[in-house]
Amino acid sequence: MVDLGLLDGALERVLGDWEGRDLAECIPEIAAGAMQPSTESLARWLHGRLDREVPPPARVASVEVWESDDLGARYPA
Repeated sequence: MVDLGLLDGALERVLGDWEGRDLAECIPEIAAGAMQPSTESLARWLHGRLDREVPPPARVASVEVWESDDLGARYPA
């Protein structure tokens, strides 16, 4: 179990002010060409970052990213 306020803080630290911005501005790996801006790679990237931010004993079980109603990805699958 995790305090929802702590989870909100973790989300804010990882996502910051992404809304309306290009992913290449938000994620250095995309800007450098080391990561494709796909739903699959974004879900994996977010899982790694969020799992480090969530305080133990809680952990991130999975992350889902959706581009549209019928296109998305989950990590781990």
